[in-house]
Amino acid sequence: AILGAPHDRFDAYEAAVRHEYAFLPEPDWRRGRSRVLRMFLDLPRVYLTDAFRERLEARARRNIARALSRLG
Repeated sequence: AILGAPHDRFDAYEAAVRHEYAFLPEPDWRRGRSRVLRMFLDLPRVYLTDAFRERLEARARRNIARALSRLG
């Protein structure tokens, strides 16, 4: 559900994930994280249940797109 969280919570999560992978050089991090996030955007639906999709799908896609734009 974190993908569809309010943007401040999602951004905090992204920062925590980066911290967890701090051992990776920045170019490797950006490449790998972009690959993971694009995988979600390429799915026809991020959420499989109708309830989550209706509530969180649009926000999740916005969060992912923002994260990708920051990664370059």
